[in-house]
Amino acid sequence: MLRRVLVLVLVLVLLGAAAAAGDLVLRHRTEAIIENELVAIGMQNPRVSVGGPVVTPQVLRGRFDTLTVTADALLADGVELDRLHATLTDVTAGDHPRAGALSGTAEMTPAAMTAALGQELDISIEGGALVATLRAAPLSATVVPHLRGDRVDLEVTQLTLAGVSVAPADLPLGLGDAFENMSVPISGLPDGVVLDAVHVGPQALELSFKGTDVPLEKP
Repeated sequence: MLRRVLVLVLVLVLLGAAAAAGDLVLRHRTEAIIENELVAIGMQNPRVSVGGPVVTPQVLRGRFDTLTVTADALLADGVELDRLHATLTDVTAGDHPRAGALSGTAEMTPAAMTAALGQELDISIEGGALVATLRAAPLSATVVPHLRGDRVDLEVTQLTLAGVSVAPADLPLGLGDAFENMSVPISGLPDGVVLDAVHVGPQALELSFKGTDVPLEKP
């Protein structure tokens, strides 16, 4: 009798191991498929992790509890966002995939901001502050970022000419015009996703975003 029990236990262990191995293979395959889809929409080096101890039931029902996505970069309507990290919950697969909720973070480097603003200004981070410098003259402005819908506006808080603080009215030849209406549009996020917060980090502008009922298919 004891021998039969031991044999039964061994069989169950082997079946469990086989099921676990099969689930692990399916997990890797599922994550690879999603990563390929993210590459197709412009993400650089995306990495996907399916949440939960087992993935087979989630695949069979076409719904994932949690997906975690990271990527080196994403080009969003011409503006490069780096170091993306997003968490998606209640994700449905199929012809029209959607996420019940999405939250994430990304960075926009000074180089990306410079490219988005045009040819007159260079953006840098100095002493924890965002600085815009005019290329044609030794004039710079300390600026503070503010969210305005799907864009980041840059408000001038101080102007410095050749190292001396000046008022906009004191600048000759319209030198301060380049610092007016500075704004970086970020309109390439999926429908239902909005910018949530922005602040100046050690090396880049740090953004957070969130959304509900988010379509995940390529427009």
